[in-house]
Formats: sequence, C-alpha cells, structure tokens
Amino acid sequence: IATEEGIELEPMAGHTIAKGAEGGMRDAQSMLDQLVAFCGTKIVEADVLEIFGFTAHETVAGLAGAILSRDTVAALNLVYAQSEEGRDLTKLLEDLIGYMRTVLVYHVDAEAAVKELPKEIAAQMEAQAGQAGLKYTAPKRRQPRSRNFSRTSGSMSRASRWSRRARPG
Repeated sequence: IATEEGIELEPMAGHTIAKGAEGGMRDAQSMLDQLVAFCGTKIVEADVLEIFGFTAHETVAGLAGAILSRDTVAALNLVYAQSEEGRDLTKLLEDLIGYMRTVLVYHVDAEAAVKELPKEIAAQMEAQAGQAGLKYTAPKRRQPRSRNFSRTSGSMSRASRWSRRARPG
C-alpha cells in the first residue's frame, strides 16, 4: 500500500505498524494515514514509535536481555526510564511477554520463530535465545492405553472388574 501511495516506508516502521495493528489490515491502513498526515511521505520507525507511543524493539530486547542475564538493576533502570518517558508499562509488559514467547519458540523451531521478523530483530533473537540457556526436549510418545485384559485369558483382570463395580452411579 505504501509503495502504491508513493510513501517511503522504512522496513522497521512497517513492522512496527503491523505489530501495533495486531495484524488488522484496516487498523494498519488507518495508522499509515495518520502517519502520512503527521510525517509526510517518508516514515521511519521513530515516527511510528513517537506518534503511537509504542515501545521500541530495542527497549523490549534490552529488557529481555537484562532479565535473561539476571541483571536486576539494568532491568529496573530500563522500566524506570520507560515510566519517566510516559510509556504505557502494561504495553511494555505485553511486548516483553510476546518477545519472550518468541525466544521460547526459537528453541523449538528457529526458522518458524524468525520467519516474519526483520533481519535485525532475527539476529538479536538468535543471540538472546542462546543467552536463555534453554534446552528443548521433544515430548515422549505416549504408549497406547492398556485395555486391562489379561494376556493369558483375554478377560478383564480381577482388579479391574472390582474397580468398575466400586464406582458410584
């Protein structure tokens, strides 16, 4: 849409618009219209962040990094700075949860986790996924349930018959 309208849209700005619109095409178009009204035909990520009050990806990644490295002071300083700037801390937490979820998905399927992310974010995600120190263990296959039949006679075991009789109703 931006190209058709003659709008120069930085890739990270486009990603931020899509993320802010939560996948809704109409919301993204409305946001783009507002950005053009305020910024003209050249839109960069900083414009999107400032106009809509979104948290920068670097901030979310920085908070995640501080948490993963167990640097409480850095994490608290970052949250404090966001609060002082008037940012919505609830939105910061939502973004952090989404980011950490992607870090977890990265451990299971790295390609799927970064498939729709810009290259800059994907590279940072890879570094932080390694920092998380998580290990993925595939779930064990479940064994089919036993039918409580005796192997020798083919009939139900005595314990099973008694337990069925003992059930209420």
